[in-house]
Amino acid sequence: MPTVIVTAQKEPEDGQKLPVSVTAVPNDTITNDGIAIISDAAIYAPNTYFSEFSARKLSFPRFRGISSGPGNPAITTYIDGVPQLHTNASSVDLLDVEQIELVRGPQSALFGRNALGGLINIASVRPSLTKWTGTIVAPFGNFSSKEVRGSVSGPLAKRLAIGVAAGRSDRDGFTKNDVTGNTIDDRSAVLSKVQVLWIPADNGEARAIVRGERARDGDYALNDLGALRRNPFHAARDFEGRTDRDVTSATVLARRVGPRVVSEFLRRVAAGLGRVSPRAGPHGLCLGRPWIHGGWFQFGVARLQGGVWRRARLARRGWNEDVVGWRQGDR
Repeated sequence: MPTVIVTAQKEPEDGQKLPVSVTAVPNDTITNDGIAIISDAAIYAPNTYFSEFSARKLSFPRFRGISSGPGNPAITTYIDGVPQLHTNASSVDLLDVEQIELVRGPQSALFGRNALGGLINIASVRPSLTKWTGTIVAPFGNFSSKEVRGSVSGPLAKRLAIGVAAGRSDRDGFTKNDVTGNTIDDRSAVLSKVQVLWIPADNGEARAIVRGERARDGDYALNDLGALRRNPFHAARDFEGRTDRDVTSATVLARRVGPRVVSEFLRRVAAGLGRVSPRAGPHGLCLGRPWIHGGWFQFGVARLQGGVWRRARLARRGWNEDVVGWRQGDR
């Protein structure tokens, strides 16, 4: 089987090597199985469930029994790095998506308190720099369900590409209001996405993404439990409401491949504080917290050896080649 690369830890990595429980749903599965909304992908991940009302605005993810509240979710959806910090936007319609990653378990060390139960990471398809390509799908079904989604991308110049996608979905409701004779849980949405990819150098790129969704759903199909058991898909109310959802997000992604760019900066900072270790030159430095110890005011440093940051040994007196520091009142 091919290697599945995920970015749920903020850097591309083989999902089998990450110390997290993650399920990746790739573009082929999204397209072939007709996954149109994030909650549809939950079927591929164990211990993952979305509790939904008839309106897609109220869609709550549950990972390993941990759920989310509307204003302070424990499971957050990230779309191209932008957190959707309200659960009303946790399950949006999909458009031009490369991969969905369902990460179960606490991720607060990297993503903050709103990832206590896990997170949903969504990555968009990268615009093509080689040739113009496009896709279009138009599924339909019962209850007058119909959708159309399309995308096109291609190069504008040698190092500049653009991608545009749009879609629309409609569906009649299947719960009848016995008072008015109307269906009360209709769905309708319009969505779009625009991307611009720029590669200024062989080892770096930048991408700007803007996406939006305008959903206009019907009312919640709620009724007395006993009445629903006697007469399913029927409700009785003299007022029919609606549920609106407008979601807009913008992202700027920048990526550079090469050596770390902290060495010279930290060398200049350390040079202003005191003596710099001669051995730390080509490896780079990483400043730690200042503290008072044994009558010395010191800055701990670390050296980058073999791609691993190693904590330096501290000296109680005098200079150590792995320590930058000075005596109080005397540089």
